[in-house]
Amino acid sequence: MNAPPPTTPILSLRGIGKSYRLRGGLLARLRGRTPRLDALRDIDLEIRRGDIVGIVGESGSGKSTLGRIVVRLLEPTEGVLSFEGTALSEGTSRSLRAYRRRVQMIFQDSGSSLNPRKRIRRTLHEALRAAGVPRGRCNEEIAQLLRRTGLPEGILDRHPHALSGGQRQRVNIARALAMQPELLVADEPVSALDVSLQGQIINLLIGLAAESGLTLIFISHDLAVVRRICNRVIVMQSGVIVESGTPSEVMENPQHPYTRKLLDAVPKGLRESA
Repeated sequence: MNAPPPTTPILSLRGIGKSYRLRGGLLARLRGRTPRLDALRDIDLEIRRGDIVGIVGESGSGKSTLGRIVVRLLEPTEGVLSFEGTALSEGTSRSLRAYRRRVQMIFQDSGSSLNPRKRIRRTLHEALRAAGVPRGRCNEEIAQLLRRTGLPEGILDRHPHALSGGQRQRVNIARALAMQPELLVADEPVSALDVSLQGQIINLLIGLAAESGLTLIFISHDLAVVRRICNRVIVMQSGVIVESGTPSEVMENPQHPYTRKLLDAVPKGLRESA
């Protein structure tokens, strides 16, 4: 397969929508008027390779739904998702597995993201084997993953419940890195952590993106954090994109009332120092 032109976005979304049918009342169903909830509407978005893109909005804005569509945990109701210029369809289970190796997700709840019955060594070993790493190289690769994510070797024989929240999130990051992804979607990866740990995980993600050229989509409700780490900001409200631009454009000269509302919730000193 020929490599895509250098100007081709790593990810492109055109007219993406996601709707859910609601049960509704008996009369509505008899009339064939089953109500519909539009979680996303007409999303157009391009992500360039190496970008760190922040997607911000309040709960219910659609940002997490968009993240799950990007990693294909959800299929859009309409629109086209393209990766390196090639449109993706539901395809085969093999093509889906191949795509998911290249596009990984880190979830907000680090505890429920890990199998409580599996020791950390097994979790990382299985991820490496799924990525095609020979069995004989797995221990070496696991040691490298621990170094990259700042984890001590002693956690390998523990179960997730024996780790701190910060350690569990680092394990989730290590597991994602085991797949050697090109695009990483981080969905509120620090919101469940203590403030003292949030900066550590954010710095880890920044360092990993710089070290390996990862493209990162960082989903958050915190504009101050997004300004600190991202080179582009997407603001979502009620399933649509209402504003986008560089962090300085969005935070210093917001054009949409909803963006101004989000900014008003950020303490002034924190906003200016971010």
